[in-house]
Amino acid sequence: PETASRIREIAEKAGYHPNLLARKLAFNRSFQLGFALPLNLEGAHRGPLRMSYYSDILDGMVAAAFKRGYRMSLYPYESDGANAVQQLVEAVKRRDVDGLALLGLRLDSAIPASLLRAGVPFILIGSRCKGALSVNWDQRQAIKKLLECLEKDGYERLVHVCGSSCFHDARRQNAALEDAVSGTRFASCETLEGDYSKASGYLAAKHIFGERKTKIPKRKTCVFLACDKMAAGFYNFCYERKISIPGDIGVFGSDGGELSKALHPRLCTALQPRSQMGTLAADMLINLCSGSSPSSKEAEIAGAFIDGS
Repeated sequence: PETASRIREIAEKAGYHPNLLARKLAFNRSFQLGFALPLNLEGAHRGPLRMSYYSDILDGMVAAAFKRGYRMSLYPYESDGANAVQQLVEAVKRRDVDGLALLGLRLDSAIPASLLRAGVPFILIGSRCKGALSVNWDQRQAIKKLLECLEKDGYERLVHVCGSSCFHDARRQNAALEDAVSGTRFASCETLEGDYSKASGYLAAKHIFGERKTKIPKRKTCVFLACDKMAAGFYNFCYERKISIPGDIGVFGSDGGELSKALHPRLCTALQPRSQMGTLAADMLINLCSGSSPSSKEAEIAGAFIDGS
């Protein structure tokens, strides 16, 4: 410590400023993390960074990485094919980045297994692969709280409008709901297909109320939609048909972003802790790049239940 203090004192008097390139060479690291995400998202009509899911996670990663002397670089790719894998591997081998955070992967993506074989440091967010680091959202607590509220309020019927089954989050939500309804009055929960778009939420409302003549369900019904964007589409249909929420039907979403606060009446939803997921992912990835062995390969963060009533 005394020697280090003496060197810093001399450096300050001499007007010395640390050279970033020299630091990178000395440590053989770039001190950059790659935020890798697909350019073309299924069912999306805009770029991924205009979607709050990606931007919220990136926000958490940027803040956490900055505190530890790292920066974030964007690494988009066009498909899950061999070209994408090669580009991502080369980015690490060239030391453009020290490691990668991958989002938006389909369940059948070959990218994680290929990166594992190449020995590239990476972490998955919203996905899983055996042997790889991952950070995911645990929805079980929020869904359990939802069912408790529905039973307390006298709901008799639950309809689940699920997300695209090609994504890990959708499968996890379906499984969490199936476990939670067991032994409740909603054990025969109905399921409708969705794809995370407003249009699919609107179509779900058409299916429930009828495309031409509005048919209010006789049994007190709540609809649980896989994301708040789908819930917004459901709200639009109800507004057009003068269907009261929650008077004629209950609506529950999943995300807890700004959209849930903008809807009227305010949407009950499950909070997805995206910024915290990004923070944890950055810390885990930096530890991996620094040579630390993770205590656990998989991490899950529980989200809260937001009662909009």
